[in-house]
Amino acid sequence: MAVTFLRVRSVCLRIIAGLLIGFSCTPKEEGWQPLWNGQDFTGWIKFLGVPRADFEVPGQVRDTSGQYTQPLGRENDPLNVFSVVEHDGEPAIRISGQVFGTLHTEQEYGDYHLRLQYKWGEKKWPPREDLRRDSGLLYAGFGEPGVVSGNWMQSHECQIQEHDTGDYWAVGAVEIRIPSVPVRVDDDPLGSAWFQYDPNGERRPFGTFITDSSQIRKNRRCIRSADEEFPSGQWNTVDLIFFQGNSIHVVNGKVVLRLYGSKRADESDPGPLTSGKILLQSEGAEVYYRGLEIRSISAVPEQFR
Repeated sequence: MAVTFLRVRSVCLRIIAGLLIGFSCTPKEEGWQPLWNGQDFTGWIKFLGVPRADFEVPGQVRDTSGQYTQPLGRENDPLNVFSVVEHDGEPAIRISGQVFGTLHTEQEYGDYHLRLQYKWGEKKWPPREDLRRDSGLLYAGFGEPGVVSGNWMQSHECQIQEHDTGDYWAVGAVEIRIPSVPVRVDDDPLGSAWFQYDPNGERRPFGTFITDSSQIRKNRRCIRSADEEFPSGQWNTVDLIFFQGNSIHVVNGKVVLRLYGSKRADESDPGPLTSGKILLQSEGAEVYYRGLEIRSISAVPEQFR
């Protein structure tokens, strides 16, 4: 009996020691703070553009042709485009997508690691009812909402779109450099081209470039390295690293894009763009967001270097 007891005791001690070693080798993530409180939109601002004439919007004036003439603007959401719901047993932000616009933070952020989850809903709206479901995570936002196409704030975009999540889009007067290779050239007078991220590619500028006091928009999109989105109906995780003007787009744990040297490209204040507001887009499709959290960083997290 004594021998059996000692053997059992020895096995138990080895198991406990193994568990302790496992815990000690697993880095504990610290400093995370919720970016959304899970209850309401405290700390966030709604902005919506001009509704389509197809929609009946209480209180909005139409012109003689039946078109709406003014954006819904700040904190005016009669169609409940942005709402807080319980989805899959947890609080979530529901964005219906019915009217284009954004939900943006009141506060500006720089040198951070942001994480969120998103999941597509069922609804799609014109003019995108026959296109891929679309939204977007905008960052380093500055200026007023609605200055770009009547809907967006000037910013960088980590695309959130079916099978394109992680792509880069330049929104307004911004510039950033991405190692990339050309994959298609459009036949247009500005020489617009499509590029794909390649860590060994040339660091090309993407954004809006100013020449002789005029803005020429060019090379706005860079395609991520691979489609890492889960099948429709599943939650996806997006990590965004934005540190010292460089950024990393991460989809479901996989780095899909690295970007360098964020700048403002407008005439009023050109120069480095290392902080700004964070925005979620409403762009024609129902989407849910949850688990929004952020932490300040003093270096790029090791797993993404």
